Amino acid sequence: MSKDNSGLVFPATEAHGLNSGYSGMTLRDYFAANVNIGPYNPVETFKREHGRYPSVEDLAEYIADIRYIEADAMLKARGHD
Repeated sequence: MSKDNSGLVFPATEAHGLNSGYSGMTLRDYFAANVNIGPYNPVETFKREHGRYPSVEDLAEYIADIRYIEADAMLKARGHD
């Protein structure tokens, strides 16, 4: 499923070099990177949902999912579906 990334937050400029391979951070990625996951208590929430404590790998994926769920909600609130 393709998500609306709503353009670049920090687009590359000529200072980055025309062939730098860097185009910039999307608004969706910016929102996801700035989510405060503390209120979600991911370890306990994962345990309630899956009946076990998460491994480090499980927790990393779970936190990433939480971040992008919230980022998508922020984009939707801004009118970007």
